[in-house]
Order: sequence, then C-alpha cells, then structure tokens
Amino acid sequence: MTLIRKATSKYLEVRVKRYLKFNKSVAIDETLIGRQRWDYKGSFPQQKWAWGMIDLESRIPMLYHCKSKDHGTFVDLIKLHA
Repeated sequence: MTLIRKATSKYLEVRVKRYLKFNKSVAIDETLIGRQRWDYKGSFPQQKWAWGMIDLESRIPMLYHCKSKDHGTFVDLIKLHA
C-alpha cells in the first residue's frame, strides 16, 4: 500500500500541482495533525503541520505538509496556485 501511495503522491507533485490554478475565492486553513496515543514502543508520535486550501467554485482541495508554521512558508504555497 505504501508503494501506491508514494507513486500517487509523486505523480500529483510532478504532473498536477504545478498546473493547478485556483479561481477567485479560496478558503484557507491550517491544523496540527498526528496521532494522540503513545506508540507501543513508548514514544510519543511526531505531530506535523498541515495546510490546506479549497477553491470554493470548483471544490478542488489541496493539502500540504509543512515543516514550520511561519509566514514565508504559507506565502510561498499560496504563490504556487495564484
């Protein structure tokens, strides 16, 4: 299952995301995602920031995993689809 997920992710990154442009109205939100339980080895799971946006006219969503939640990261992601 992991191989299919990686192949699909790579295909979307190379062939789809750079051509996807949003229309006038876009909803944007960020959240912290991850498991809330301890691992069976006793370690707490790593949580990551996810940032997403959806075009309100075509209902096309886009989701990114971000290393940090700073202004520059979000501006760069918005410029990809402007």
